[in-house]
Amino acid sequence: MIETALGYSAHLKAVHNTSMTPKQKDQALYLIRTGKKLESVRYLQEELLINPDQALRLAEKLEEETGDKELRDKLYELREKRANQPRDKTPQVVGVSFMVIGLILLAMAGYIARSNYQFAQHAIPTKGIVVGFDSYDSSDDDGGSTTMYSPVYEYEFNGVKYTYLSTTGSSSIDYDIGVEVEILVDPDHPTEVLVESFMEQWLAVSILTFLGLMFTGLGFMAYKLFK
Repeated sequence: MIETALGYSAHLKAVHNTSMTPKQKDQALYLIRTGKKLESVRYLQEELLINPDQALRLAEKLEEETGDKELRDKLYELREKRANQPRDKTPQVVGVSFMVIGLILLAMAGYIARSNYQFAQHAIPTKGIVVGFDSYDSSDDDGGSTTMYSPVYEYEFNGVKYTYLSTTGSSSIDYDIGVEVEILVDPDHPTEVLVESFMEQWLAVSILTFLGLMFTGLGFMAYKLFK
C-alpha cells in the first residue's frame, strides 16, 4: 500500500514536471477547446513520450487551467466593457424630475389647504344665495369642448350687498337658483370670501394631492429601478 502511494506521488510529480514547448501546449489546448480531449491525450503521449495515464492527467490539468483562464479573461473583458460604456442616466433624470414635480404639487396642495384653514379661522360666516350661473366652454384632449357652469352668489355684509363668482365649475348645474349657502367673509376685505362647500374648499387640494403623490411615487420607483 505504501509502495502504491509512493508510486502515485511519483507519477503526479512526473506529470507536473513534464515540459512542453509552446507549440505543443497550444496544439494540446486547441484540441481540448474544440472538444477533442481524447485526441489531445494521444497527442501528448506521442509528443512527450509519456504513458497514457500521464498524458490523461496532463490533459486534465491543461483543461482545468485553460477553463479558469478563459473565465477570468471573459469576466475581465466584461468588466472593462461595462466600465468604459457610458451610462444612460435618462431614466434617473426622468425619475428625479417626476419627484420634483410631485413635491411641488404637494407643496401647492398644502399651501392652499393651510390658506383655507387660516382664512376660516378669522372669517365671519354669513348667508349667501345662488342668483345665477356663468357658463364657459372648456376644451378637451379630443378637440371638443364642454360647457362648464360656475355659480354666482349674492351675500350681504354690514348692510352692503356683494356678488361672488365661484372659482370652480362643473359640467352640470349643481344648485338651483335661490338656494342658500354659507359663505365665509373676510371682515377686513368683504369681497374675499370662501364658500362652505367641498368644491370650493377641497377640490383643488384633492386634485393636487393626488397628482403630487402619483408623480412622486412614479418618480421614486423609476429612480430606484434604474439606479
